[in-house]
Amino acid sequence: MRNSLWLACILIGLSASCEATLPSLDSLRCPMSPEVSAPDKPAGNSDTSIFGSTTKDNSYNCLKNPSICGSLGANFSCKPDVGCCEEAILGRCTKSTDCKENFGPVCDLSSNMCVACSTADKTIGDKQCNDWVTTRNDPTNRALCIGGKCLECRSNADCKRTGNAFCDTKSGTCGGCTDNSQCPGSICKATPGLLKTGETIDNVGDCANSADIVYVDKGSASCVSVSGGTMMKPYCEITDALSSGKFYIQILTGRGTGMLYNPVTVSGGQRVAIIGPLGGRDLPLAQQAVINGVTVMGGATVTLEEVVVSNNTGATAAVQCNGLSSIYVQKSIIEPAPAPPNGGIYATNCTVNVEKTKIYRSLGYGLSVTGGGGHRIINNAIINNGFVGSEPFGVRISGITSGLFAFNTIASNKQGVQCDNSVTVSDSIVMSNGTDPQVVGGCSQPRVVTTGVTLAPGYDTMGLDPTLTDPNNLCVDQGLPDSTTAPTIKDDYFSIPRPKGNKYDIGFQEVR
Repeated sequence: MRNSLWLACILIGLSASCEATLPSLDSLRCPMSPEVSAPDKPAGNSDTSIFGSTTKDNSYNCLKNPSICGSLGANFSCKPDVGCCEEAILGRCTKSTDCKENFGPVCDLSSNMCVACSTADKTIGDKQCNDWVTTRNDPTNRALCIGGKCLECRSNADCKRTGNAFCDTKSGTCGGCTDNSQCPGSICKATPGLLKTGETIDNVGDCANSADIVYVDKGSASCVSVSGGTMMKPYCEITDALSSGKFYIQILTGRGTGMLYNPVTVSGGQRVAIIGPLGGRDLPLAQQAVINGVTVMGGATVTLEEVVVSNNTGATAAVQCNGLSSIYVQKSIIEPAPAPPNGGIYATNCTVNVEKTKIYRSLGYGLSVTGGGGHRIINNAIINNGFVGSEPFGVRISGITSGLFAFNTIASNKQGVQCDNSVTVSDSIVMSNGTDPQVVGGCSQPRVVTTGVTLAPGYDTMGLDPTLTDPNNLCVDQGLPDSTTAPTIKDDYFSIPRPKGNKYDIGFQEVR
C-alpha cells in the first residue's frame, strides 16, 4: 500500500501531501561501484524491498515505469540492463569518496552534491584533492586544487612522473619535453631513438643527464682530439667523441668556410646519438652542422638529429646502414654530392626510422630499404633524387613488409616509388616524378595523391620545402593515421600538431 501510494504521488505531483510516504531517494539509485557491487542493493543499502532491478520485477523497476527516474531529477536516467535509476556525472553523494570527477571532488553534505575543491584556502583545497587522488588511485596524481579542479601541477617542480617533467600551466597537467630548447644544457629525449640502453618508452619526454653528453665543435679554437668533450674544451671531430663511451654527441656550432666534419663509422654494437645545433635542419646554411657521410654497421644503433649529411667521398650513399644495425634520422637534411651512383639513405638488413627529414639532390635512390627489422618512414620530403637508368626512384623498398610508410611528400625525382614486394605506402603525395605511374611494383596505395595539387615553386630546382599552395585540395582532412603503430603520429614535418582539422592531411605537411 505504501509503495502504491508513493508511486501515485510521483505521477500526480502531490509532493506536499505525500512527503511522509516517499521512500529514501537512495532506494531507487543504481549501485555505485566499487562501494556496492550486488545488483539488487541500492546505493546506501537502504530499503531493498522497493529497489528496482532486473530481479525485482515490481512497480519501482524503471523499465516498467520510465517516469520514476525523471521524477528524481533531470540528471537521472534508467539503466536498462539493471532497471534502476542512474545519476549523471555530477551526482549525489553521501561522502567524498562517492565523487569521481576532478572538477567535483568534494561531497557537500548540505546538498548531497559533488562540488569543486576549496579555492578560498589553498591548504584545504590541496588536502581535498590529495584525499580524492588517494581514493580514486589517480594515475596522474592530480593532487593540487587549481581553480576548483584537482590538477597535476602549478610549476615544473610538481611534475614527478617519468617522461613528464614539464608543467603546462594552462591545463595544469605535466607532459614531456618536445624540443631541445626545453632542456638548456641538455638534450630532449623526444623520440625513441634518443633513449639509452635500459630505458623504456616511458622515458620519452625526459631531458638527458648532462653526464651522458659529450661536446664537439670543430670551429672552436680550444677543440682537442683527446681528453676533451666538455663545452669549454670540446672534441674537434665526431670521430674523436665516439671513443668517449658517451651516448649523446652534441655538435655545438655549424660549418664555417670550408668546415665539414669527417666521415663517421659506428660499429661493434655501439649506441650513439649525434645531434646538431638547435634548429639544425632549418638553420641558415652557414650554421648547419655538416657530416661528410655516416656508416652504421655491425649491430650498431645511431640516431642523427638536426644535422646535415653530405657525401664527398665517392661512397654509395650519404647514410649507409647494414649488418643488423639500426638507424634513426630525425629533423635532418640528406644532400649527397653530385657523383653517381651516390644515394641518400641506403639500408640493408637494418631497422630504419626516418622522420621530419629532407632527402634531396642525390644521384641515386633518395631512400633505399632492403630487408631488415622493419621501417618507420613518416613526415619526410623526398625530392630531386634519382639517376636515370640504374637508380631512378626517389624511394625503393625491397624484401620487407613490416613497418609504416606514411605522410610523406615525394616529388620531382627521376621516378617515384618502387616496391619490390607487398608494402603499404599510404597518406602520401607522390607526384611529378618522371613518367606515370608514380608508384610501381607491389605497393599498396591507400590515400596516395598523384595529381590535382600544386606544390610551392622552387622545391624542384632549389631544394625548397614542397609545401602545398592550394589548401582547399585533395589532401586536406583526407588522411588516416595508423593507430596500431607506436608512437602515434602527433605532428608533421614542421612540428605542427596533427590533426589541425577534423582529420589528418595527406603529405608531409598539416595544412589546416
